[in-house]
Amino acid sequence: MLDAMRLLSTKEVANIISERTGKEISPRQVQREIKSGYIKAEKIGGQYVIKESALNHYKRRHSGVQKKK
Repeated sequence: MLDAMRLLSTKEVANIISERTGKEISPRQVQREIKSGYIKAEKIGGQYVIKESALNHYKRRHSGVQKKK
């Protein structure tokens, strides 16, 4: 039996990450994490859609300017 996949918006993801880490994160910061490749997402109709399972391996990075890979 297939489990129903839940798709989340950047705002919902920001709330989930904030609850898990205890530090606030904005939907804009979530978009930056997606563009940097730290959160997997698809862009549908101009909005990012994130699978709930994509958040299982996410770890919050240190704040400030990040080194280039």
